Amino acid sequence: MFTTLRRTAQLALFSTLLITPHALAGDKAEAAKARQLMELTGSAELGQQMMAQMMTQFQAMGLDEAFVTEFQKRARPEHLVDMVVPIYVENLDEDTMDAAITFYSSKEGKKLVAALPAITEQSMRAGQAWGEKLGAEVAEALKE
Repeated sequence: MFTTLRRTAQLALFSTLLITPHALAGDKAEAAKARQLMELTGSAELGQQMMAQMMTQFQAMGLDEAFVTEFQKRARPEHLVDMVVPIYVENLDEDTMDAAITFYSSKEGKKLVAALPAITEQSMRAGQAWGEKLGAEVAEALKE
């Protein structure tokens, strides 16, 4: 019985050693494509954008200036990108990333990326107005 278990474990280890280099090569290629896609869409700046928002929030919260300064020293926005790359790889197959890279490299794709900040900001304002209006309607209806 132990011999069978040992042989099974050895076979599993051997199979893993054969497959792993190919899987890692694929992972590296997919990760590179994910990074390229993030660059093209502006998602690579996500860490920097989040840092700016966090600093504004920290100041609004009245956090100690020493904390804020130390946080800024330690924070590396590229670490967030490193954390997001596997999420792209997990959720997008290589063909989809290739198609997206082709689109976002095009004139139209670049135009879309350039317009997205304004679209996002205007959409957020519209959503806020909608929520305020709906909230007022609900509050009025509950008074009746």
